[in-house]
Amino acid sequence: MKKPCGSELRLFFPPSGRKFYGHQSQNPSSKDDATILMCEECFIATAKSTPLESFFSTDLTHIAYSLSPSTGHRCSTWSIQTKRRLKQACLTNSFAEYAQYHHQREECYEKLWASIRELRPLNELLKEHTKSIHAQTQMNLQMGSLRIQQQMNNQMNAMIIGIGGGMVEASASDYGQRYGNSTVSSFGCLSLSFPGISRHKHVLERLEQHADT
Repeated sequence: MKKPCGSELRLFFPPSGRKFYGHQSQNPSSKDDATILMCEECFIATAKSTPLESFFSTDLTHIAYSLSPSTGHRCSTWSIQTKRRLKQACLTNSFAEYAQYHHQREECYEKLWASIRELRPLNELLKEHTKSIHAQTQMNLQMGSLRIQQQMNNQMNAMIIGIGGGMVEASASDYGQRYGNSTVSSFGCLSLSFPGISRHKHVLERLEQHADT
């Protein structure tokens, strides 16, 4: 099934099998005459069964495709507004009026596309700039993620080292030297190095010697 024309961006090539009908201008310099190449769909919708049916019934398919063999051909009456105006011209047998409208429309269309072509280099530059910003953003995100991961690893390593050192210290033997002092040992008892205990011990030893004698 053939696709409808429907858009100025839809271009057709010979393999599409689309036929074009219309009128070839006899006086290209005249604003009252114009070459109209409409697809078969538009011909049926606008000129069929009107006073201008025979005027537009010439098969111009070969001309349509020869005008733009590399880029394809678009229907001259693709828009709703154009179809409406052409239909009115066909019903009232007033092609000259439609030809004037056609020339004005084509001039505006060419100016529009000229502006678009001028903006294409700027558009390409904008695309490259956007791509560069995106790449830089991705790089910054990756570097930030790596820094956060490194910080987490450092904190985890410090925690592991701290826990390991505490376990080693807790498992070591102690005689009141590390956790106690010269008076009280780590077991809550008086240390033998306390001066008062030493004197009492000396007195007891002298009493024991005196008792033996």
